[in-house]
Amino acid sequence: MLNNENGLPSVPSDVPNRTKLGLLIRSLLPAGIFITAFVFLLRGLNPTFYADDSPETITAAATLGVPHPPGYPLLTLLGRIATLLSPGGIPFRVNLLSAFLAALVCALLYLFLERSLRVSSLIAVPVSLLWCAGASLYPAALSAKGEVYELNALFLLGLFWVLQEGRLGLTAFLAGLFFTHHWMTLLVFLPGLIVMAYLGKEKFSGERNLFRSCTWFLLGSSLWVGLVLLSNRTPLLNWGTPWNLDHFLFNFFRREYLGAEANGSISDWLAQGRYALAGQWKEFFGLSLAALGLSLPLLKKKDPLAVGLVAGWVCLFASVVLYLHLTPERLYLIDSYELVSHLAALVLLGLGLQKAVEQAGQPKKFWLSAAAGVLLLAWVAGSGAFRTLKDRQTGYTFVYDCVLNSFKCMPRDSIFFCRGDSVVFPSWYFQWVGKIRPDLAVVGVDGLPMEWVRRDLNLQHPRLSVPFTNTPMGNESISKLLSWFIVKNPTLPKFLSYNQIDSKSQPVEGLLPYGLVYQLFGDQPLPMLDEAKSERTWDSLRLRHFMEKPTNVDSRTRQWILGDYAVGRNSLGLYYENRADEESARFSKSPKGEDHLRIYQDYFKSYQQFAWSQDLDSADPIYAFNLGNALVHLGRNPEALEWYQKAIALNPQYKDAYFNAAVAALNMGQGQKAGEMFKKVLDLEPDHAEAKRGLEYVKQQGLYRP
Repeated sequence: MLNNENGLPSVPSDVPNRTKLGLLIRSLLPAGIFITAFVFLLRGLNPTFYADDSPETITAAATLGVPHPPGYPLLTLLGRIATLLSPGGIPFRVNLLSAFLAALVCALLYLFLERSLRVSSLIAVPVSLLWCAGASLYPAALSAKGEVYELNALFLLGLFWVLQEGRLGLTAFLAGLFFTHHWMTLLVFLPGLIVMAYLGKEKFSGERNLFRSCTWFLLGSSLWVGLVLLSNRTPLLNWGTPWNLDHFLFNFFRREYLGAEANGSISDWLAQGRYALAGQWKEFFGLSLAALGLSLPLLKKKDPLAVGLVAGWVCLFASVVLYLHLTPERLYLIDSYELVSHLAALVLLGLGLQKAVEQAGQPKKFWLSAAAGVLLLAWVAGSGAFRTLKDRQTGYTFVYDCVLNSFKCMPRDSIFFCRGDSVVFPSWYFQWVGKIRPDLAVVGVDGLPMEWVRRDLNLQHPRLSVPFTNTPMGNESISKLLSWFIVKNPTLPKFLSYNQIDSKSQPVEGLLPYGLVYQLFGDQPLPMLDEAKSERTWDSLRLRHFMEKPTNVDSRTRQWILGDYAVGRNSLGLYYENRADEESARFSKSPKGEDHLRIYQDYFKSYQQFAWSQDLDSADPIYAFNLGNALVHLGRNPEALEWYQKAIALNPQYKDAYFNAAVAALNMGQGQKAGEMFKKVLDLEPDHAEAKRGLEYVKQQGLYRP
């Protein structure tokens, strides 16, 4: 259709006005869908970064660096362009690219359904808008990490389209580009794409030149050269340094992850399968199953597109379930890996509905299409409203503020040992992009076996002694490497992040809590806590959107980010409690008034810290338990018993809570209650000596009757 001088689509003058209007609307619909989706996503966009790989993606874009394997050269270049063109801070600009790509998927999905598959616009419009209203699709479009999967969807959609149109050369070129972006997804969907090409081979009658197709594929794949060029610039983020063939192949085949993948057990497969199935159901509130049902007639007719889509869907599901080896707390990663399967579901939904409507016959065709469209639009509106209320990220500053808060109490040139992407990646962003605290030597503990990590630490912090070896190392070396850092850098202050402290890889002795970090003293004599510094640290923490919670906090953020604040306060409470216990034992024979007062003040300080932790993370029984202990020390046994019972309600196997509840009940003269609690302890641990003595005592005193 030609454009007039104003740039608007025009139609021939002899076409009836009603038809002209219809053609004009049809030509403007893709733009309308894009704008609708983009504005909808913009209203929920994250202003900083989420608790995933987003800070790394943003850092790579801002510095033209190399993120984790396979390297994402195309996405890095697109992200760099976004940092130059869009408004707002750097994180917001790169997040905006994710929303842009998601809206583009919506518009192109509509065009594919309506133009290539001849699906009615009444059905194609709501089906395409569903892409930005899914349970995992919506949050993925709000932060930078989702760009990886949005680009996957765009490439897959392009491959579906060109295969449907019989464009083998263009198929090979798109496959080559896809290969440079996320070859793992291409590999998983390859059987489905081959099925599409084979069943629709008559469409390629004029394009069966294998040499030409290989040439187009290699041309698309040549973008890998860009990754090598980026690496040879020696950017600050240069994961795996793929500047030569050996390093490039190591990154390309993701060898550093091989030990953690493809070795799951049957129980792992079952857990991952249940999670993946649940994800398929919750994504569109069951519409994915409807899409599979509607595709059955097409499968019976061996429709190339339908058979290929289902084959790709099944292969993706099988790879997620059988290849991955995820711990229960990391099952959420399946949500991202499954994203492109929802594209197959939406195409099948639109195509299946159209075929079902056509079978009803011409008189009913329009009305059935209209009815299906109205129902789907209502579904989209309801899903969109629900996602906005539940998952929007407009006030999401938790990761951003948490890591800045961790920086607060560390003096210049400190070593900051930390674990977890939600701490390490934001630290990279602040140091390399924001130029905040570049003096800190951020040592990502899990990355220490990787030579490039240690080399970069050495280059950026010349004063830091860093271990090097010609022998490849694995995770078993983390503990030794960490000890080396501690011993060989005696004059540098050392701090640990609360995030995932583990005695197998990090020291847990000789620590003092300051805000969100521990100061590490190791074998040195442990000094007294600088209470003034501790109070200043907590009073100065940046807690935007913390207590008012304008956005619903997801479980991942609550566990990894807000949980760190709760752990920090709890650790401070334990410090005061232990100090009071030691003082109480020391002055038990000849206490003075001032000793009693000092001990009472420490117990009261511990109570305040435990109360803060419990208020923030009321689902963790340890905080209710510690709060009960503090109240016992303060002589408030009735309140203590209530908190012990709350801890037991959260964890019915919590034998220490049962035992302490028994002691509190005994202090109150409630012998029957104490006996019941002692009995619970023995049910869980029959050889518990103190519980046996306690139960025998209340029996002898006639206070307990079984």
